[in-house]
Amino acid sequence: MPKPIGTLGTLNTLTVGGRVFTDIDNLIQLGCTIPSAPNVACALFLDALAPAAYQVTAGKVLTLGAFTCNMYANVASGATVGFADTAISVAGAASPGTNAETSSQSIYMATALGAYGERPIVYRIPATKYPYALAGGGNAVIITWGYEA
Repeated sequence: MPKPIGTLGTLNTLTVGGRVFTDIDNLIQLGCTIPSAPNVACALFLDALAPAAYQVTAGKVLTLGAFTCNMYANVASGATVGFADTAISVAGAASPGTNAETSSQSIYMATALGAYGERPIVYRIPATKYPYALAGGGNAVIITWGYEA
């Protein structure tokens, strides 16, 4: 599990998958819940109270530094992230969108209800693109962390 916000000297920090984030004020956390259907992609969103596909700010690049996967069913699954030119539903879509590119950096989850994994990544998503998450077996909650610059 991500470690609660701690400190490094006078800096607040968050550690996920061994990666230490120090600029908490500008840290972007995106997430989604992937439904039970296999090989479904879901748009990553910023606000769980008003979920809408997140779009990287024009003129900026979103660099994801870590992601987590938590399985809520007893299925084996690999999880990864990607981006596309078009937004997809936060409820899931059979296709991740137009001109989709999926990261080769993934987490494989064993068959176990409540299985959890986290890993550091370096994955850059260009300006105006829509990030998404994908889990081969479905039934997963994916959360990512990164910065726009």
